[in-house]
Amino acid sequence: MDNKKKLSLTFAQKSDTGKQRDENQDSLGKFPADTLDIAHPKGQLFVVADGMGGHERGGEASETAVRVIGEQYFTYPSDDVAERLHNAFLAANEVIYNLYRSMEDSNRMGTTCSALVIANGKAYIGHVGDSKIFHINKSGVTQLTTDHTQVSEMHRRGILTEKEAAKHPRKSVLHRAVGIKKEITVDILRNIPVRAGDTYVLCTDGLANVSHEEMKDIVLANTPEDACKIMVDYAIQRGGEDNVTVQIVRFEEEKGPNKNITLSRAPTKKRTGILAGLIVVLVMLIILLIVFINQDTESPVFGERGAGVETLVSPEERIPELYKKADTFYKEGKLDSALTVYQSILLINPLHIGSVEGIERIAGEYETTA
Repeated sequence: MDNKKKLSLTFAQKSDTGKQRDENQDSLGKFPADTLDIAHPKGQLFVVADGMGGHERGGEASETAVRVIGEQYFTYPSDDVAERLHNAFLAANEVIYNLYRSMEDSNRMGTTCSALVIANGKAYIGHVGDSKIFHINKSGVTQLTTDHTQVSEMHRRGILTEKEAAKHPRKSVLHRAVGIKKEITVDILRNIPVRAGDTYVLCTDGLANVSHEEMKDIVLANTPEDACKIMVDYAIQRGGEDNVTVQIVRFEEEKGPNKNITLSRAPTKKRTGILAGLIVVLVMLIILLIVFINQDTESPVFGERGAGVETLVSPEERIPELYKKADTFYKEGKLDSALTVYQSILLINPLHIGSVEGIERIAGEYETTA
């Protein structure tokens, strides 16, 4: 009997116009449409898009984005998942931008778009706008995407508090969308480990009145199909001011041979040795972090000192400060120092995307130098 651990994927999706809209300007897609085999050569692609609010042809823009991304991701000639995903977003932006420019009226077409790829045992994300992708497991819920709205940007810069941002009348005004400008910046997240018990939720902002904790509880207690229905129903019952769209992608462990990709193997002496080596490296990183903290008396990681008094703060609260310091080291060319700080952030929050990208930049520079 084969006792190797394997993952199976279950998936569901639902979209609704809501109570106050005449047209559903949301679009969604899953590619390839006829299989959930995560061993597929180019993986599985999930996409949601939300046409620009009051703009005419928003539904056409979101539908075009989903279609073009689905086509371009699987046809672009590259073995790099992130590169294929990035190119797909650029292609969608170009098609929508040229489409509205060719029309006689001046009404722009635009859309948000968030995409998730599962390939080679990893998750990859492409994102523009304020649709969202969440990671959920028993430990909690984490939003993996960043909202590209003016209000969210002001909140990130400390201009608005979280409560002020949540109630701001212009909280849905985007500063980045697909199809509005000729050039576009796409957020790409790569190489996110996929494990049994992980669930990814893709949604448009019509789900905003379902809290993160509610989302986690619903997802963990129900099948993906039932969870989609429950959350969409909640959004509509609580006002239904906007279209609402949800996709849920869940990974579960199963035993025995199947067509899904093997993400872990039975332990061997060689793997045990590698694991021991990794533990030693982790211990060394922790020691380096402690040394780094003790050397930095102006901005300590776990407290602020003044007049002989230390006020303790949680490690999570110090992540922005650490991230800023790491970026400063990187810009000054102090790659080893920057790498140490990025790694220390990941010890606190393994899903901190900025640190993952920072480490990848440094690795690229090391490779170029070599």
